[in-house]
Amino acid sequence: MKLKHIEGFDQREADIRKGDPREGERILDMCAALGGKTTAIAILMKDKGEVIAVDRSHNKETVESLRTHAMYQRRMFDQAVQLVRPGGVIVYSTCTINPGENEALIRYALDTYKKFGVFIDYE
Repeated sequence: MKLKHIEGFDQREADIRKGDPREGERILDMCAALGGKTTAIAILMKDKGEVIAVDRSHNKETVESLRTHAMYQRRMFDQAVQLVRPGGVIVYSTCTINPGENEALIRYALDTYKKFGVFIDYE
């Protein structure tokens, strides 16, 4: 099934497909604003499942907020680890070039959660 084009969504579509959302599943989108990923997940599930969408939006980007984003990402990742079912998948994808939210988070995940396998795709 091909997703309908959503402006600015091509890379996120590829990331969502890697999580392989299926009918009847329960999916948690922890960074759901503006709703594009959530909508794409629902489409892939043929609207037969449950998508829980939450977000902690930042209205104003400042240097300080960029520094704290990495801390929030780490906290959200830790929560995702607690919430994912055995055999489940965590798809971590950002829309930023902030190294604290990207490379540093992956290093943290590899160092902290050695039981998990990690697939990194730089498409």
